[in-house]
Amino acid sequence: NAGAISPAAEVFPQIAIGVKKTKRSLNIRQIGILVDDIEKYLKNFVSIFDMKPWNIYKFSPEYVSYFEVGEKQLTEGYEFITCCFKFGNMEVELMQPVKGPNVYWDMLNKSGVGIHHVKDVMTNEELKHAVEDYKKSGINVLQCGHLDEDWHYYLDTKEKLSFTLELGNGGNIKDPVDRYPRN
Repeated sequence: NAGAISPAAEVFPQIAIGVKKTKRSLNIRQIGILVDDIEKYLKNFVSIFDMKPWNIYKFSPEYVSYFEVGEKQLTEGYEFITCCFKFGNMEVELMQPVKGPNVYWDMLNKSGVGIHHVKDVMTNEELKHAVEDYKKSGINVLQCGHLDEDWHYYLDTKEKLSFTLELGNGGNIKDPVDRYPRN
């Protein structure tokens, strides 16, 4: 075809991908990227892609109503920062660990920065069933947390999928602690 690119629908036809474990279609709404210098990467995303503004959230005991790592609930001694940019029905999330236990340190130490997770969003009812279905099939929860009405569950899928699958409800989060770029 002399290098012509076909319309996207012809190259990548839309198909409903069923999730065998949960008997529902995937609803991918977020790509999470682990970083080691949040300010550097925010600046790069703005300068290269003109992606702005970013909402900045802090995950620490003062903001999070529930946080668990490796099936152990934590009430103190942890902190990480997330920055979110939404476009259409998708979101890019940058995450940087600051202190204490979380799944991010392990990835930074083993492989450095890069794609961390893909998020499948569903209702609260579907979320409860999906987490249990994955557990029954031997896929465990590595970390979970609740920030306002937003719930997340990171599943242990790195070896099977090359990334962590996040399940979440896409719930409302109160105002961010900051925005980028700052005025």
